[in-house]
Amino acid sequence: MSILETLPEEAPSDPSAEPEAGPQGCYEEVWAGPNREMAEALRFVFREHEIPCRLEQASDEVRVTVLQAHADHARALVRQVVEGEVPEGLEET
Repeated sequence: MSILETLPEEAPSDPSAEPEAGPQGCYEEVWAGPNREMAEALRFVFREHEIPCRLEQASDEVRVTVLQAHADHARALVRQVVEGEVPEGLEET
């Protein structure tokens, strides 16, 4: 597996901050698939929402991972991008 890109993370202001806040934090997969263009689209969306992410090439698929602290927000964005789900509160009436 190779890391294709890592977006810069802000250094924690408190050195005793939780481990997931640091550069060696725990990452969680939020999307995986063979479509490199979709992975790039997600990376762009995450950047717009200030969510650090990594794209990792694993055999025939690309994995998109984010820090655990951002996983729920990232999954909601994945649903919007991949599945075309309209965010709650923005549904047409």
